[in-house]
Amino acid sequence: MASNQHLIIIFAATTAIFFLASAHAAQINPAELCPKTDFPFLCKAILKNVHGGCQRALKANIAATIIQTSKTMAALEHLLPTATGKLKQCLDQTKTEYENAIYNMVSVLKAMKEKDKGTVDSNLAAVYTGYSQMNDCFDELHVAHNPFIHENQVLKELATNSLTFGNEIKYQG
Repeated sequence: MASNQHLIIIFAATTAIFFLASAHAAQINPAELCPKTDFPFLCKAILKNVHGGCQRALKANIAATIIQTSKTMAALEHLLPTATGKLKQCLDQTKTEYENAIYNMVSVLKAMKEKDKGTVDSNLAAVYTGYSQMNDCFDELHVAHNPFIHENQVLKELATNSLTFGNEIKYQG
């Protein structure tokens, strides 16, 4: 039987894919958005087969972020049973941050469907803040090796691009 954490990850990924598939095209082509992002190469890689507007771009970016977060969480869970001391403390904290990020990204997708710009913006900011602080525990506790420093950087870049897409979304009425 799958653990609750795995079910949450599966639900989040399924939700992201569902919202991506049900998105409506807008006037802006996502390819036009990539030069506006801080990480245009990453943007182009994610949006290469996405057509539509910035809502579709944001949904695709969130789906990619949820998938990357889920993969990183799986690797983290593999390390947890053997981790001790400060490393275990930081891994536990990082796992909680990943779970919070997934929850916030699913909240963004729901808010987009409801055209709730305030909730979209606040949850995107929470995701960005969470990923920006992922390495803090390792730095503060002087843990020599952060096994997820590269993954956390990619997740932060994805979150940064999501903020750009979110800022471009305009809801009417």
